[in-house]
Amino acid sequence: MEQATKILSQIIGRTKIVAVAAAALMSFTSAAQAITTTVVIDFDDITAPDLFGDQTTQLTDEFADLGILFSPDGVIEDANEVLNDSSFTTPSESTSPNLLASSFGNLISAVFTVPVFEVGALIGISGGSDMLTIFDDLGGVLGNIVGDDTFVSLTSATPIASFTVAGTASDTAAIDNLTFEVGAIDVPAPGALALLGLGIAAVGVGRRSHKPLDLAAA
Repeated sequence: MEQATKILSQIIGRTKIVAVAAAALMSFTSAAQAITTTVVIDFDDITAPDLFGDQTTQLTDEFADLGILFSPDGVIEDANEVLNDSSFTTPSESTSPNLLASSFGNLISAVFTVPVFEVGALIGISGGSDMLTIFDDLGGVLGNIVGDDTFVSLTSATPIASFTVAGTASDTAAIDNLTFEVGAIDVPAPGALALLGLGIAAVGVGRRSHKPLDLAAA
């Protein structure tokens, strides 16, 4: 009877060690959840003319502090230009006075310098539908979507390295309210690291104390 009680005590002890280790590791995992920040660019803080012919400046690094660079393949006339929307027929969702546009078959294009997992914009506001396409860092297509006077978005488990918007109904593409989700892994708090250490220590204790149970002696 005494030996049986001892064996039962050992089983309970090991169960507690496993439970402590599991709880500690799960707490650490939940404390390191991914967090995101939403960035919205409406292009309204830039002084802009009404027509492509009057715009002599193309976007490049004006929003670099937000993690995005426009005209990644070099500055091209009539591409990535901020214009006043007075010459466009825009939906109510568009925020005046400006939008971003490319004409004569040129693309709206940009690359990200931060980890991004979702991109959206109000597209198709140039008198016809546009296509938003997202790419990985090797130029592989992660997805695309067509929209006309509507906000569309694309998400990807693989980081989005760049995107383009192309006119599908005309040679002009225009967007407003560009939105993207910047992702980051939250650095675990000291308490979470302590829990991880506790879990590892508990597993170590469990291994060192593991001895075959002498069931025959019971």
